[in-house]
Amino acid sequence: MGPKAAIAAADLADAVAQGSPRLQRDAMFVLEGLGESARPALPALIGVLKGRDQDLACDAADALGAVGVVAVPDLMICLTDERDAVRLLACRALGAIGPAATLAVSDLLRIADQDADDVRRRAIWALGRTGAPEALEPLAAMLTDEGGELGCCVADALSMYGRDARPIAAALRDELHRDDPFLALACADALRSIGMYQDAAIWALISCLASSEDDDVRVEAAILLGDYGARATAALPTLHGAQSDPSEELRAQAAIATAKIRPIYAAARRDAAASAQN
Repeated sequence: MGPKAAIAAADLADAVAQGSPRLQRDAMFVLEGLGESARPALPALIGVLKGRDQDLACDAADALGAVGVVAVPDLMICLTDERDAVRLLACRALGAIGPAATLAVSDLLRIADQDADDVRRRAIWALGRTGAPEALEPLAAMLTDEGGELGCCVADALSMYGRDARPIAAALRDELHRDDPFLALACADALRSIGMYQDAAIWALISCLASSEDDDVRVEAAILLGDYGARATAALPTLHGAQSDPSEELRAQAAIATAKIRPIYAAARRDAAASAQN
């Protein structure tokens, strides 16, 4: 749209700054579609992000994320705001910007290490979205130090790096057998994305499936084993046993995983079951 987009963005900025909530929401939706051309509306969007209406603030964060790299300096200032909600939404927008937000990586790392838990989790997610190499070692250190729910967030962020996270894959492997099945699941999934220590991850998932007393853990382990596909053939006996479990969801996910790992094996079991019923 060129110059017309800039004019439109300026008009929309007025609607964002002074309109009714409905008009503000509609204007931000249009600005989100303009991308970088929405730059003239940055001050208005930042103002809404810092406002009291959390629903509108979320819409502003989404619009700022779509604006892209030109919004990064303003969002970095928001990372220093005294309010948790503002810092959290700034992280949300920076994560949506992704690799173009690398200028904010050092600030995101500070928040990920020191802030309130909700803000830390969002900052960790944003770091994963940036794919910044300089964040790998600090994230791996957080994984080792924190564990628990925050550790799961770190593992999820590292999975976004894919093969680029290979330098710190050993940290994920070392967390597979900590006494925390949810962390083991998150690390196993990340190792699949990274493409390292996959056999160790598969055996950790088999252990979760076979020995956990938590149905949620067992269901997730079955799902992840299916995601490993043919590489997870060692899991077939355990998945076969899980198909007789009292949990309907586990039985279903075990059958799906079996089909992903060895389709011919799954078809043979279906044929045998059908024959037994006839």
